[in-house]
Amino acid sequence: MIVVTSNEIKDGIVPFVCHAFVCDSKNQARQITYALAAAFQEYGKKIKEENKDNPALSKKKFAIDLRTPEELQSRNDEEI
Repeated sequence: MIVVTSNEIKDGIVPFVCHAFVCDSKNQARQITYALAAAFQEYGKKIKEENKDNPALSKKKFAIDLRTPEELQSRNDEEI
């Protein structure tokens, strides 16, 4: 998960923080992914409400890919 803290890069300071989670199982990883997706969805609703007078500010989208590495590789193999 990457958390963006700013839209600007100043004085060599990176405007984001990367977090990694190690899970015991695919099921546990999927559960934490759903929890993060729900949190981001709630945050998105809050930002949208705060910026309802300026819709351009709330147009950013994000996506969470729940495919397994095997499914991603299969998809890549099909595209070749």
